[in-house]
Parts: sequence; structure tokens; C-alpha cells
Amino acid sequence: MALLELVLHVVRPKESIGVSWKRSDPYLLFRRDREGDWRQTVFTLLAEHLRGQGVAVRTEDREAFGVRKVGLPGPAVTIRDSLAVLQNDRTGSYWVLDCHDWTRTDDIRPFRWDLRCRGMLKCQYRSSDISGFRTRIVRPWTYFDANWPRQQDAQIQLRNCSRSVAQLYFRGQLWEERKTVVLILQNRKVLNPDATAISHKEFLRELASQRLALSLPGFGDFCHRDVEAFAVGTPVLRPTVRNQFHSELKADFHYVGVNTDIAKDSAAVVAARIEERYREVIGQTDYLAEVARNAAAWYDRNVRFPQSMVLTAKLLGFA
Repeated sequence: MALLELVLHVVRPKESIGVSWKRSDPYLLFRRDREGDWRQTVFTLLAEHLRGQGVAVRTEDREAFGVRKVGLPGPAVTIRDSLAVLQNDRTGSYWVLDCHDWTRTDDIRPFRWDLRCRGMLKCQYRSSDISGFRTRIVRPWTYFDANWPRQQDAQIQLRNCSRSVAQLYFRGQLWEERKTVVLILQNRKVLNPDATAISHKEFLRELASQRLALSLPGFGDFCHRDVEAFAVGTPVLRPTVRNQFHSELKADFHYVGVNTDIAKDSAAVVAARIEERYREVIGQTDYLAEVARNAAAWYDRNVRFPQSMVLTAKLLGFA
């Protein structure tokens, strides 16, 4: 350990974690050029936001990024659709931006051995899934919806809608993790009987008319559906969020929490606990309105454009 610490001291880059980057330096943002994908929109608008703040940022389409392992040449990490690297072109130090729904970081672990890497911002961050070398440089970020931020104004305008539908509401992809739970709740007449896809415009109007929306983990623990409901002002009922964000999400404050884990509990148990919690709160109008207001405020601070880009720039060290 003493030898490793000596090596780290010798090869550590001039800029350390927590030190602000200079706005006067040139920067490069490496990402895959896939137009229309929400993650590429995040990366593109971040670069535009930084330029608007006087930071010289160029973007480059790249398939891989060469890392160094404790100062020595290392492997090349594939830059997938959900990944971007923002590098200081003068010093070589960089941040990694990870929008993937995986909470584990095995595929991007080589970045953590590169002492030029100042940090990694993750949308789906779970501290229990991160172990090994330099875990502290992996940081919780925020999350976005699949149409971010194109539908933002339309979403926010729906906050004042009358929420007349009391039946629990769900519409979305029936991933294997969700399907059985949804079918049980539909058979119990707790959930709306039709979960098939409709146009996004129709979906937003329908979502805004609900008194309570159900969100279930799918590919990731936290979903676009959570963000969309937060945006339109519809309170969300869901299993306790297992991921962490830069701005904490609190059960029974930002959303109606259900004490269940869809990855560990049987579908019957998950459905029963959802139904029990739904029946407890559906008549508590003031409570549901307060949860919705808290969630909308969280959205405005962490997801709404340009506030989310202001937050991201701050997390990256642009004071």
C-alpha cells in the first residue's frame, strides 16, 4: 500500500478532485454521434450550456477512449451511446458522464485506474454496487426523461390539471420485472386495464388527469415515468427508490413509498403491498398534493432545462 501511495503521489495530475476547472482552458467532449437519443441530447446541451458560459468546448464523435492505468498506458474503453468524456485539452484531466441504466460500473472501471479521471457522474447511481479502487470519484447525478427537454413546457403546463381519476394508473413497457405485478393489479381492479402505448402527447394528458401514478423499476430502478409524473404534477406511488441522486429523493416526501423490492420479493408480495399502500393514501388529497409539489420542485431543480445543466456544470467543477 505504501508503494501504491508513493506512485499515486508521483503521477497524480496537477488538478485534483474538487478543484475548479479553468473556464479559459479548451475542452473536448467525446461521445457517440447518435442524433435523437435522449442521452446524446443531454451531452449536446451540456456542451452548448458551457459555451454559453464562456467555456470553449468542442465535441467529437469517438468510439473509444484510451485510459492509463496508474499513469501507464491502459486499455481503450468503448464509448457507448450512454457515455461521454469531457476532457481538459490543456491538462488531459477529464470527467466521465454515464447515463446508462446499469448501476454497476464494471464496464467503465478502467476509468477509475486513470489518475487523469477527476470523477464520474452517474444517472443511475447505487453506492452498494460500486466497490474497488477510487470509489469516491463515482458520484450521483440526476436523471432525465426520454423526450427531454422537448416536451418540458407542455409537461409543466399540465400541473394545474384536474386530477379526477382515482384508479391507480400505469402505462408503459411491460418488462419481465413488471408484467406479472401489473397483471395482478389489473385483475384486482386496482390498476387501469390498458397499459399499451399511446402517443406521448396523449400520454402526458392522461398522466396529468390521474390522482396517483404507479412507477415500477424496469431496465433501471428509476424510470422516465417517474420524471414525467414529477414534471406534470402527478404524485407517484412506487417501491422505495434504491438508487441515490445528487439531490436526495425521499420516500413519502417526493413520492409515495412502498416497502418492497421488486428484485427480491415475489410478484404477489409486490402487488399486495402496492395495493395496500394505494388504498391507504388515495383518499388523502392534501397529502398527495404535497407529495406532488415536492416532486415538481425536485424536477425544477434537477431535471428542468437549463437548471439541470447549471447543476451539472457545478458538479463538474465549473464554479
